[in-house]
Amino acid sequence: MIDVKVEFERRLSLFMETFTEEESDTFVRSLASVADMIEAGFGPDRAALVMAAIEEATSASSEPDVIEVRLDTSTDWRERFCDKNIVGDTSFPVAARRAQDLHAFAYFGILASWDPSREGERFPQMADATRDVPSYVEGTIDLLERFMGLFGPKARTWGFETIARTILAARARLKLDRGDRLTVHELAALSRVATKRLQNAIYAKSERSPSLEEDGLLSSASTQRWLDDHEFSVSIWREYLAAEEGGAHVATQTSDMEPEKDEFDEFAFVPEASDGSVFGPSSCGRGPSGEKRYTIGATGRQETFDDYDDALAALSRMKVARWRRPNRVGNFGTVTATRWRRVARSELSSL
Repeated sequence: MIDVKVEFERRLSLFMETFTEEESDTFVRSLASVADMIEAGFGPDRAALVMAAIEEATSASSEPDVIEVRLDTSTDWRERFCDKNIVGDTSFPVAARRAQDLHAFAYFGILASWDPSREGERFPQMADATRDVPSYVEGTIDLLERFMGLFGPKARTWGFETIARTILAARARLKLDRGDRLTVHELAALSRVATKRLQNAIYAKSERSPSLEEDGLLSSASTQRWLDDHEFSVSIWREYLAAEEGGAHVATQTSDMEPEKDEFDEFAFVPEASDGSVFGPSSCGRGPSGEKRYTIGATGRQETFDDYDDALAALSRMKVARWRRPNRVGNFGTVTATRWRRVARSELSSL
């Protein structure tokens, strides 16, 4: 167990060391397509004038009331814009900061704009928005997709493939944090591996491979195993917000840190049926207290276990998880998993 604020600082530092600003730089470098349109209709001299105005309007200096530009045909605006950076060369708009946040959320489970060392530099309009992380992330995705949608298929753009993959990874993390199952493409983006590599792992059907269920989604248990094997950073944004609001140091566990031996089973994934019932140790065991037995599998191919964890492990290996549980009047019947829910071990006994 570690302090969540310490873990936040560690992840923020790693983010700053590895982030290349590609998602943010697209807001300035892709503007070269504007000049392409002007050049096609009005010629290269007018295109150069337009780009000089754009450079002034987006510069890192304070916003001018009147933009004054001088047509300079001796310099190549294409070369200049190819190397422009959102940080240093522009006024660094809110959209660029949100693009940073999306990358930090997708791959590190935090928001970079929460950096306490830049408290005075935070955008006031973002202060409240970032408290509702799911809505903020979804809004940022919408912003980036709308920006990319302004460009035609033949336009010169920058970083759109990277943005699309970051969006896919961010959506995957949102689903994972809600306990929803992922697609093959979502898990590939989230674990930062090629989709083909993940598909090959699925086809190999090894003990640690992700497994597809009948509806084409990956089982939650196998998804978690895959992420554990690929240095995935579990989300800590909820814990960080709780620590910020409460002023306390909240402890959390992260897959990036080596856990104590008695902490491996702090959480478990349990199957949940369409009616909301889950495979729980209390509700699904038959027999007197202390002698509970658990029945899993499809009718005619059922197995019985005396130990709940053994039964849960067997369910996680099934292509389609099925188990017997009592209905509202206490009669046992077989149900099928529609999703897997992440549950704290301390809460299992009540299920």
